[in-house]
Amino acid sequence: MNDHGLLTINSQPGLNAVPSEDPIHGWGVPKGFIFQRVTFGLLLNSNIAVIRRVLLLAWACL
Repeated sequence: MNDHGLLTINSQPGLNAVPSEDPIHGWGVPKGFIFQRVTFGLLLNSNIAVIRRVLLLAWACL
C-alpha cells in the first residue's frame, strides 16, 4: 500500500504458524509459533474521491 501513495501506520502481515526464530517475522520465546491477523491503519487526506480510487487500486495489488 505504501508503494501506491498510502502511508500505513500500525500495520502487520497475516502470519500462520511462523516459527519464532524466523529471521523476518520471528519474535518471542524459542521454538514458538506466531499467529496474527492482517491489520493496518492509514493516514488520509480529505479528498474522498482520490482516496477511494487509491484504496481500490492498492487493494487489487495485495
